[in-house]
Amino acid sequence: MNIIVAGTILERDGKILLIKENQNKDKGKWWIPAGGVDDGELIEKAAIRETKEESGFNVKISGILCIYNKVINNINPVIGIMYKAQIIDGELHFDSEEIAEAKWFTFDEIIAIKEELRNPAPILKCIEMLRNGNVLPLDTILKI
Repeated sequence: MNIIVAGTILERDGKILLIKENQNKDKGKWWIPAGGVDDGELIEKAAIRETKEESGFNVKISGILCIYNKVINNINPVIGIMYKAQIIDGELHFDSEEIAEAKWFTFDEIIAIKEELRNPAPILKCIEMLRNGNVLPLDTILKI
């Protein structure tokens, strides 16, 4: 089964929002607001939906930071698309059954907890892209 994951990197006052997983094998690991794309859903819309569900924030997507590919258990391919997003409105809140905690981190703080990240490579790469201003335009992914 192919899996498509969409998420956002939210930056505020020089800090990045991470959420701590509270379920399954990833319990206790930090990650970004992200999740699977539903059937019939555009990837960009999934990123917006998942960010709202996991952070409480309504966001506007403004660019693509990175796309990653991995295989789970040598069977299931995963493609992840991580977007740059700005908070439009809302307040930080989440479902405590799914999310244990949400916190704003500096880049150095994220590096310090690298071993506690659910999937360090894409998070660190996306933040590096954001810090360097390397943001791809949204039309990099064609909607056809």
